[in-house]
Amino acid sequence: MLGFADMEGPSVNGLRIVELLLGLLRRAGFSSHEAALLEPQLERSVLAFVMLETRAASAAESPDEQAARTRARRAQLLTLPPEEFPNVVEAGEYLCGAADADESFELALDLLIGGLEKLLESSAASADRNK
Repeated sequence: MLGFADMEGPSVNGLRIVELLLGLLRRAGFSSHEAALLEPQLERSVLAFVMLETRAASAAESPDEQAARTRARRAQLLTLPPEEFPNVVEAGEYLCGAADADESFELALDLLIGGLEKLLESSAASADRNK
């Protein structure tokens, strides 16, 4: 995220975040190089989670407003040609419904952690093959 090559000088707080993430990745078993590649991706993911939560909180709507917005979104999806967008039309009810923020966040973390575990397994397998 910090893109050190493009910066005039990272902030101390920014460096603390990078240090923490690099340390976590290294303790998990990633090499320094792998950790350096993964760190900005993790930072972006966490930032995206925070921005979505902040935007959702700042756009606090009444239950009636939320229901009206959901109905309008569903109506838009129902006008899509199902031969062109069969999956979107079929999943429209779920795409337009109000997602549980905690459930969505936990799913995103599970995906992120699962991806890191898979990368670590692949990295370890590759290191074993190269021995």
